[in-house]
Amino acid sequence: MDKNVIPAIAAVILFCADIIYGLILRKKVLTKAGKCLLLVQKKRSYTAAAILVTCAVLIVLLFLIDLGFVNELIIAGCISAGGYVGVKSLVLRKRDGLYENAVINNERFLLFDDIKTVINKTSEASDSDATASANSENSKHFSVITKKNETMELVFDTEKAFCEIYKSMKSLFQE
Repeated sequence: MDKNVIPAIAAVILFCADIIYGLILRKKVLTKAGKCLLLVQKKRSYTAAAILVTCAVLIVLLFLIDLGFVNELIIAGCISAGGYVGVKSLVLRKRDGLYENAVINNERFLLFDDIKTVINKTSEASDSDATASANSENSKHFSVITKKNETMELVFDTEKAFCEIYKSMKSLFQE
């Protein structure tokens, strides 16, 4: 076997592993999140599909063009990383929203059990300020502090999604 075929075969195996990971991630996320309470409609994005198609094209090129062993290993690593990002984006992006046990926002999955508090930096006075906050220039996002004291920003495309999810989460995590 030619040693330059090894990175191409490795890329195929890693890309398949990324796809299997996506199937497992989808099942795990849907099981842990529970019933969907509010699904946030996002603009259609073809980025994930473009990433996956690019990875597939790179795999074909690895079989067709001899770039040298080291370069092919580097490309195989990029294919694996791209496959991971593309699959995760494809699985989580269309599931953004509020669930019984979790929130999914911008391809991040956060269980309510891991959240310590919710903070809206632009209007911390009351829940009724959520609409006013969504109209400000720092609009449509709020922070979540996890039990590990990490701060995560949750960003929304629409004012409606921001207001509904912020109010729901604020009521769950009032101190």
